Amino acid sequence: PLDVIFLLDGSGSVGVVNFEKVKQFTLKTVIGFDIGPTATQVGIIQYSTRPRQEFSMNSFQTKESLSTAIENVNYMAGGTLTGRAIRYVTKYGFGESDGARPGIPKIVILVTDGVSSDDIEQPALEAQQKGISLYAIGVSGYDMDQLERIASNNRTLAVAENFNLLDSLRNTLLTGICDNFDECQNETDNDCSPNGFCTNTVGSFQCSCNPGYTDQQLNRTGRNCIDYDECSDSSRNDCFQHSECVNTPGSFTCSCPTGF
Repeated sequence: PLDVIFLLDGSGSVGVVNFEKVKQFTLKTVIGFDIGPTATQVGIIQYSTRPRQEFSMNSFQTKESLSTAIENVNYMAGGTLTGRAIRYVTKYGFGESDGARPGIPKIVILVTDGVSSDDIEQPALEAQQKGISLYAIGVSGYDMDQLERIASNNRTLAVAENFNLLDSLRNTLLTGICDNFDECQNETDNDCSPNGFCTNTVGSFQCSCNPGYTDQQLNRTGRNCIDYDECSDSSRNDCFQHSECVNTPGSFTCSCPTGF
């Protein structure tokens, strides 16, 4: 079972005709899941200048009713504020009242055709910190740098050069989500730092830094873990006032000076 939300770009650059193709892609992808309260649940949030919840994950519990609901989604038009939409789905999309279930993997499938006008890095980080796996699908006028910053990793990123080719990504997407391949078993299958650790998730993985290490990157945390100097920050070490703090890889030591 999965809790899945499709986050669909409904901005002006998409257009009515292409948005219908996005809906068909969503519909065909959903048909590949077992739908139900004890199986996979699907919700849809459309966004442009602002996000709009079309329906929550527990609104429709059969493929038939879900398919009809997808067909009835109306195109919004407007600007492209992807960061705002990611923050919205993180804060409101996976509430218990919307059908989110404890212990069930949370997945967001973002489909966008353009460049976001707002920051996407911090919202993507916040989503991943909440345990949400982000799949980023770019179509036509996508920005690869932004997609890489949104996607949980390179296995959850896919692009199509135009909307007619969008459907070609469907099988790859379903395989990535449904086949719980453990990228953490082999270091060549993940890009986590040697000074960090890998946590397997459904269709993806997450990297974190070991204690005593930090990563300056925002939503790519755990990829470039460097030693944190605890001695430069008194709140990060417990050495006494007159003792000497010595930084070590991933840790620190305290020693008393002569006479103490």
